[in-house]
Amino acid sequence: MNSNIHNESHHYSERELGIMQAMITDFVDHRIPRLLSIESEMVKGELISELDLIFLKDCLELSRATPEFAERHTEYKSLVSKIVSLYHHITELALKNEKSK
Repeated sequence: MNSNIHNESHHYSERELGIMQAMITDFVDHRIPRLLSIESEMVKGELISELDLIFLKDCLELSRATPEFAERHTEYKSLVSKIVSLYHHITELALKNEKSK
């Protein structure tokens, strides 16, 4: 397991460490790059595609469990906050683009 996800004030089970590592890997390798790509399209004034909308909805569903995760694993609170802000920014831009077309 990656020692970067060990918090000195908490002892995580191997299961928790595995879940945390899988979530981080998914976000870093897949979700964040795609979210940034969608954000770039929204900044250009493009309309959100149906596929991107489904992806965003999936991300938002996952984020409902995120505040609990951030409370239990405070070392990720800043990252979680930035990702939630990115979701909000994308949705605001998407709505603005939809209204202007």
